[in-house]
Amino acid sequence: MDDFNRRDFLRGSTIAAAASTLGLLVPADAASAPASPSSAQWNAGRVRHLLPTASDSRVLVKASFHSSLTEAPMLTATPRPVV
Repeated sequence: MDDFNRRDFLRGSTIAAAASTLGLLVPADAASAPASPSSAQWNAGRVRHLLPTASDSRVLVKASFHSSLTEAPMLTATPRPVV
């Protein structure tokens, strides 16, 4: 096996970055956005967006709302609330 040195790595990564920037490595269907759920399927309510993060021991969900809330929000993933 040939030795793989830093110069070879930089050359290959530069070529890959340039090709990606020019769209040469992106599949044709990757540019199409996934279909948004219709209003009959999804009611976001006052939620503007959610930012989920996860670690090995917990899940954290940060939420932004269209307007201020008068009380703490409650996440429900099933019929029962998530604590």
